[in-house]
Amino acid sequence: MTFPRRLVTKLTGHTGPVHCVTYSAGLGQYLLTGSSDRAIHLYNPAKADAAVSKSGLVQNYSAHGYEVLDLAVTDDNARFASVGGDKQVFLWDVATARTLRRWSGHFGRVNCVGLGGDGDSVVVSVRLWDCKSQSTKPIQVLEESRDSVSSLHIHGHEIVTGSVDGRIRLYDLRKGMLLVDVIGQPITSVQQTRDGNAVLVSSLDSIIRLMDKSNGQLLQSYKGHNNQNYRIRSCLALSDAVVISGSENGQIFAWDLLEGAIVERVDAHDGKVASAVACNGGRKEWASAGVDGENSFDLGDAIVIGLWGAEKVLICEPPITFFSSLKVLLDQTAALLVEGLDQHDLKRATKMRILLAVQAYFIKRVNGWTLLPPRGRTDARLLDSLATCGYTVSMGN
Repeated sequence: MTFPRRLVTKLTGHTGPVHCVTYSAGLGQYLLTGSSDRAIHLYNPAKADAAVSKSGLVQNYSAHGYEVLDLAVTDDNARFASVGGDKQVFLWDVATARTLRRWSGHFGRVNCVGLGGDGDSVVVSVRLWDCKSQSTKPIQVLEESRDSVSSLHIHGHEIVTGSVDGRIRLYDLRKGMLLVDVIGQPITSVQQTRDGNAVLVSSLDSIIRLMDKSNGQLLQSYKGHNNQNYRIRSCLALSDAVVISGSENGQIFAWDLLEGAIVERVDAHDGKVASAVACNGGRKEWASAGVDGENSFDLGDAIVIGLWGAEKVLICEPPITFFSSLKVLLDQTAALLVEGLDQHDLKRATKMRILLAVQAYFIKRVNGWTLLPPRGRTDARLLDSLATCGYTVSMGN
């Protein structure tokens, strides 16, 4: 299993710590972020340039009076819900950046939100709100927690909540049942597995636990990161094969779900708190959010969301074609190179430099991209150019 760790781009624009990040539904082409600067940003990472401030920013959503703490997107990507420190729940229209509904009634800040029901018609923020009804009263209140609810996850007719009181609560709305498991430490994040048989739980003792939902048994634990003071989110990735979490030292950790072993450790946020992670279900890609910069936050750090993707691997084999003329190479391979490299890569290493480095090379598609270089002095230049573009080169037999 190869874990994606190549930094694709950085998304900037927030002026405060980023508390939440989530992908759009479906292919996950867009990212939504919420911050302590009270703003919600919609990014298109494909159009982002890390060297340009606010590059890739598509839309800005402003209505919250306090920090934004969580986001949830509908399956059709037409609406999303947001909550935060202003004790309100907002339902937004993505295209117009206008609020469709606002619900109040919470007695403290709202830490988490989810969407469920037929057509994502129910917004869950410990209180359940009917989007189709004009009533401002909740249809149900999950009031069993004895402290703040820090996280929730909806899976079909079930709602799992994690609370600072150290308990996981599973609400089966179809059966009208409530199951409680005691972790004993303040919980920062919960997520059910795809099959709904287990729950991933993060807590303030620097341990992530995988709990059997049916009997509360501990299936596996994941250690190595630091999480003792801040709410740090974890998530399941790569078809529930990997657990990803941030850390208070700025690193991102990835564990094998079954073995519990660390499979990757990424230095992502320059020693600052990595507060949230999100995984793209449509592509081998994930995003992390935190505070980056050389100065302290009070002096105005850049708030960065890092987007991470899989390594680009080119397999090198013995030569089969030689182009003696650079002009012929340009004519016959330019289209292939442009198709094989994204715009961000082309900006970092110009097309001409790459073409000059591979003037005696030929590229063809064999189950993906295959690079065919002759052995010689040019290999070093080629490897250097490809490394500049973020590629990993594997020499074939």
